[in-house]
Amino acid sequence: MKNFLYILFILSITLSCFSTPDYQIYQKDNRINSDQIHSLNLDFKEFKDLPLLVDIYINNVKEIQGEEIKCMDSGKEFHLKFNNEKININLENKMYCLTISVHYNTFRPYQKNLKSSLLLDLNSNGECLRKSKINALFTHYKCKYLDFTNNSHSIIFTNIPSERTDKQLAIISWGTTFTSAFKPPPFIYFTPIPLFLFGYITVENQISFEID
Repeated sequence: MKNFLYILFILSITLSCFSTPDYQIYQKDNRINSDQIHSLNLDFKEFKDLPLLVDIYINNVKEIQGEEIKCMDSGKEFHLKFNNEKININLENKMYCLTISVHYNTFRPYQKNLKSSLLLDLNSNGECLRKSKINALFTHYKCKYLDFTNNSHSIIFTNIPSERTDKQLAIISWGTTFTSAFKPPPFIYFTPIPLFLFGYITVENQISFEID
């Protein structure tokens, strides 16, 4: 009984480490668009019922010097749960630096899990440049700032299944599972936990984007 309670304690701590910030369901802004207001429109395709989370940070452009953009330190931010609806955020007619993160990670015990993440930094004066890092948890692009002075802008995100296995996570989960299976009690009781938390495999999909 003592070992069982110990296992529950460890499991509760592990699950708490995977908890997410406080994301809200998107509420449509009912303000009527006028000549003084344009909008940032985010559309999502092929995400189905994936637990997609969207982080949006909006800052005014402070200064433009050649190819360098300086952004204000403070601004608006949104942390939203995807609810199968477009996201429309009304903005004043200005230039903005934007940081948008689109990411999901399913939790399916003992099954195939899916994850993907895309980070857009719209705070430069050039075309989109992909930043690739070894063992990066996300795809990172640095793109040009958006000018809402004369018109609105739309960004379309599309989920692309790639079936690329997260090898690092697979090694950790399966390695821990087999190691625990051949250990004496109480360690043998931990054998099901890795596959419960991560499933038998985790697949990394891709997220593409298109800016209009």
